[in-house]
Amino acid sequence: RLMVRARLAADRPPRAARPARADRPSVLVVGGGVFGSTCAVELARENQVVLVERHDRLLTEASWLNQWRHHSGFHYPRSLETIEEVRAAKADFESVYEGVIARDVTAYYAVSALGREITRERYLAVCRANGLDFRIVEPPADIVRADRLQLCLHTDEAVVRIDKLSAQLGRRMKGNRSVDLRLGTRMVAGRLLPDGRKAVKLRGPNGDTTQVFDHVVNATYASTNRIAGFFGFPVRPMRFDLLEMAVLRIPGAPRFMMTILDGPFTSLTHTGRDDLFMLSHIHQSILASQVTADGLPPRWGPARSNRDGLMAHGLRYLPILERASFVESRIGVRTVEAFSEDFDGRPTVVTSHGFGCWSVLGGKIITAVSNAREIVRAISRESNRN
Repeated sequence: RLMVRARLAADRPPRAARPARADRPSVLVVGGGVFGSTCAVELARENQVVLVERHDRLLTEASWLNQWRHHSGFHYPRSLETIEEVRAAKADFESVYEGVIARDVTAYYAVSALGREITRERYLAVCRANGLDFRIVEPPADIVRADRLQLCLHTDEAVVRIDKLSAQLGRRMKGNRSVDLRLGTRMVAGRLLPDGRKAVKLRGPNGDTTQVFDHVVNATYASTNRIAGFFGFPVRPMRFDLLEMAVLRIPGAPRFMMTILDGPFTSLTHTGRDDLFMLSHIHQSILASQVTADGLPPRWGPARSNRDGLMAHGLRYLPILERASFVESRIGVRTVEAFSEDFDGRPTVVTSHGFGCWSVLGGKIITAVSNAREIVRAISRESNRN
C-alpha cells in the first residue's frame, strides 16, 4: 500500500470547466461531505464525475457534526504537523470558499490555570514559532472566568457557515454537465476489471445499477474501510468515537468562540447563525469509543446524551452558560487512525491505493480544497494530461 500525506502547496487558479465529452476520464466520488463534494467539483474541470451520497442532501454526517472553525493552527499546540497542514491549506480554501466564512465571530483561545501539559509559556512559544496571528488580551469577563486562566488570546480564526457552504456546493453542481449528483445512493459492491477500470454497483432510489469508472475516490469517512475492502485494499485500523455536541441558545450574547486549552479543551463556538452556539468538551463529548477488528463502524445502539456533563464542565470556565438554553444534541461518529503517535493531531490523509483509487480521511474542513487538487493532479498524471 502506498500512503501519502496530501501535499498542500497552493495550486494555480482553477480553469473553467470544459464541456462534457465522452473521452474524458470517468471518476466516481463516494461520499457527499465537504471533502467528497469539493473533490467532485474540482475533478469536474477535466473529468466526468458521479458523486454518490447516501443521504438526501450534502454535508450531513461528519461535516455537520463539527464546530466549523476556520482554523489557523491555534487548536493544536501539541501537533506541529496539523498546524503546518492547516496553514499551508488556508489560501486554497479561501480562494474558493471565502464567501462562506463568518469573520465577524471573535475568536479567543485561552490557557487554563488548572492545566497540566499546556502552560502559558509553552502555548505562546508554539504560537510565535509558527507565526500565528494573535494578540494577548484581558479575558472577557462576561464570557469566561479570568481567575481560572493563565492566558487569553484574540486570534484571527473565524467560523465556516456550513449552511452557506452546502448551498454553494449545490449551486456549483447544478447545471454542471460534468457532475452527476446522485442523492439517496450508496456504493454496495465493487471490483477491479482486467483493464484496470472499476465496476461498481450503486444502490439508489430506483434500484441497483452497475457502472464502470476509470477512477474511484472514497470520501466516506467512517466507511472508508468498507469501500476499500470492495477492491481488496488493506484495511486501516480505525478508532470510532460516538460524539455529542450540544447546541445552545444564548440570547443577546456576542458572536464569539472560546476554546480553553488543557481545561481539558472546553469549547463554545458561535455557529454563525442567530444566537446559536455549539458546546463541546474533549472528554464529555465522547459517549463511546471503539477500535473494531474489521475496521468498520460498530453498532452503537441507542445513544444516551451527556448534555448535563457538557454543561457542568463548561460552567467551570464559562459563566455565560448560565444564560444558555438547550436546543438540541447532535450525535454522530468521528473517525481517526487508531494508533497514530500524534494523538492530538487531526491531519487529513490521502491514501493512494493504486489502480486509480484513492481514499480521503478528512481531518480539517480547511484542507478540503488542497486535498481535492492533489487528487486532480494525480488523476491528470495517470491520464497523461500533464
